[in-house]
Amino acid sequence: MRRVVIWSLALAATGALVMSSNAHAQNLARQENYQKALQEKLDAKVEEMMEAKVKEMTEAKIEEVTGTKVEEMTEAKAEEMREAYGEKIPRAERWTCEVRMQESADYPGKVDAEISVKMPIDEFKEFAPIALLEAVAVPHSFPTGKIYIRETTTRRVGSIDYRAADPLAGKYLTGRPDAVEDAIAEMNKAMTWH
Repeated sequence: MRRVVIWSLALAATGALVMSSNAHAQNLARQENYQKALQEKLDAKVEEMMEAKVKEMTEAKIEEVTGTKVEEMTEAKAEEMREAYGEKIPRAERWTCEVRMQESADYPGKVDAEISVKMPIDEFKEFAPIALLEAVAVPHSFPTGKIYIRETTTRRVGSIDYRAADPLAGKYLTGRPDAVEDAIAEMNKAMTWH
């Protein structure tokens, strides 16, 4: 009888361990999928912002050289000038973005997302609320705590709780320009700078 009880307890413990390890593996897979999806979205946003900055720099250079605003030129002339005076962001100064997941220090049993960015501070301040909204907008099915965004060269860090950011992400996801602008403005106010 005693052997049966011990055998039953050992079998139950082994079953619980296997179930626990399966749940942990599934949770890690969900986090990896989320991290990959968010990384793709943010990489596209960074690229879009870099292209806009390069265009702005190029047009400033054209206006400096010619003394004429690009909007006042014919499209053919403007394109010719863009090719001749096209600015580039040097490789050493290229903007980057990296998403990492880590166990939450503030919320035991939950996970935080950290977005590390390298870009000029003015662009970073513009990008930060958008990145946080994107982080909440990407679907996920694991317990979440906070989202952090860090500019790596200045060490500027912003954060927000997932729960506080969720209603803002709902507005952002509508895609309507007025709602998106409102969500970005509200995120700017709601996030905490450290």
